[in-house]
Amino acid sequence: TTQIEKRIITNMAVYKFRPRYTTEDTSSPYVERRQRLTLWGCILCCFRVGCTSRLRIFTSLVVLCALWSAASNSSSIIGVIENQSPFQAHRQSYGFVDVPKWKWTLQREFYKRVHSTTKTFVLPSSSLGFSSWYDTNVEVDFACPSEQLVGDKLWICNPKHLDAKRGTVYYSGPPMDSALENALRGLLPSCSIHVFDPSSKSHSNGTDSTIQYHPWGFAETSGRITNSKNTTLEVKTIKSTRKELGHQHVDLLLLHCSGCEWSIDYTNIQQIVVVMSNLKNMHWFDTMNEKNYVLFHKQQVGLGTTFYHSLSYLKLRNSFFV
Repeated sequence: TTQIEKRIITNMAVYKFRPRYTTEDTSSPYVERRQRLTLWGCILCCFRVGCTSRLRIFTSLVVLCALWSAASNSSSIIGVIENQSPFQAHRQSYGFVDVPKWKWTLQREFYKRVHSTTKTFVLPSSSLGFSSWYDTNVEVDFACPSEQLVGDKLWICNPKHLDAKRGTVYYSGPPMDSALENALRGLLPSCSIHVFDPSSKSHSNGTDSTIQYHPWGFAETSGRITNSKNTTLEVKTIKSTRKELGHQHVDLLLLHCSGCEWSIDYTNIQQIVVVMSNLKNMHWFDTMNEKNYVLFHKQQVGLGTTFYHSLSYLKLRNSFFV
């Protein structure tokens, strides 16, 4: 062990990833609320029919017990219905994954195994340990069979489906080079692509309607910030950006903003590809799990002498997790 490694090891912080599942209870507040509504609904039905005979009372109690047992054991009636559907994968992935039911079941079982226990990790106090930490501790918990590489570090799940639905794509990061521009144009010709770059190197929109450029970046709050080069830059929240541009949601967010990824709001975003440069907020990974994002690809990328990790997330319906 080198002196540098010894210094990193002796100056560690400890963080525990919260398990999404436990061996005793995998339900959610929404599921429990459905169960309570089912119970009270059945009770009201008993009174509506009048319960004028012993036979009606007995029949009502039998039906009540059966419905309550089904709701309790299945966690979610909606989840049970979807689990029996041949189009389960398509529905629960919002159309991004189409696989047979048995493969989808294996996906769900694998995800539950990954997230069924509390994981305790040590965090390096020096940036020298960031790269190896991502390699060791951030686990891919999902597989997208139709993933595709865009450029040299951005993996997208099912770009054909994204293009077919004429999706909305946001990119915020270093000035986009011609190679990435051409790759996005070629892969997503029907999508509306928006590039957010507050630097002076931003391109003009010109006559190209495929990619539109906007002179601001993303942050937790809207306003102006000063970067390390003492340059004032305009930033906006993703929510205010969507409102200004008239977008109800974002189908794909490509993000490499060297810090803003830890605090911005990911509401109404279907797919996220984020390039991580540090470990600023460890709760971020738990939050992504709680918001129903699954990690389908992880890749180490290098820019000069600096190494980053590109993480690709896909949002699934809540019924996948119950």
